[in-house]
Amino acid sequence: MTDSAALTKAIAAHGAWKMRLKAATSTGTDASTQDKVRLDNLCDFAKWLYDADAATIADSHYANIKDLHAQFHETAADVLAMVLAGKRADAEKTMVFGTYALISLKLTTAMVAWNAAVTR
Repeated sequence: MTDSAALTKAIAAHGAWKMRLKAATSTGTDASTQDKVRLDNLCDFAKWLYDADAATIADSHYANIKDLHAQFHETAADVLAMVLAGKRADAEKTMVFGTYALISLKLTTAMVAWNAAVTR
């Protein structure tokens, strides 16, 4: 069964990632690397997602969330790569108007919708 607490934590963690990338664009640094950020199976949400039970995997929201989560990590890694290359203005633009902004919004919207469906 899909776990509302896990989805709530994922939504919060997603928000924390956005703040972390925003901080990186401000400072020009981050403790991670683009290669690590690109991996979509290391964060706490991914561990829950990849270890989900059969009922969760069968849920109509699961495949979309899994795909969007992977896309989010790809675009977050791209933003971090820009930051680390000294292209902070480009990174900021991508976070507000580019692919990152679009994927981030889609993922957040999908997670909130899934959580709402679970808690009905």
